[in-house]
Amino acid sequence: MTEHRTKNCEVCRQTFSVDPRVGARQRVCEQRRCQSERKRRYLTQWIAEDHDYYSRRYSEYLKAWLAAHPDYQKRYRAAQGQRARQVRRDKQVELNPCHTEARFSAAPPTDIQVQITFRIHTPYGVAHDIQVQLNP
Repeated sequence: MTEHRTKNCEVCRQTFSVDPRVGARQRVCEQRRCQSERKRRYLTQWIAEDHDYYSRRYSEYLKAWLAAHPDYQKRYRAAQGQRARQVRRDKQVELNPCHTEARFSAAPPTDIQVQITFRIHTPYGVAHDIQVQLNP
């Protein structure tokens, strides 16, 4: 068997040193972009060749396992919901810095009541409204 020390990457076409543990089987370099493309190509091919893998797996294995463990999903979802609530309690809301400014060209009348509402979005997709009321 001939040992290859360098090859051209199938994705970026750059010359790279072959990892001796992989040897002649290595087709792409170690760059993240090339590895991602290699994985995408492999999965596309795998799904084309075995397109009913997930439906078979459910009917042959998972369905029987779930029947043998009837409360598993209920307990799992309850635990995950409890964990998510705990994370929300523990983590402070991270706000993006912003600058809001109001200017008046003339002095505002003293009898005007102003109400401002800010909507803050959290990383969890929850929106909070903060209202500020300015009275004369």
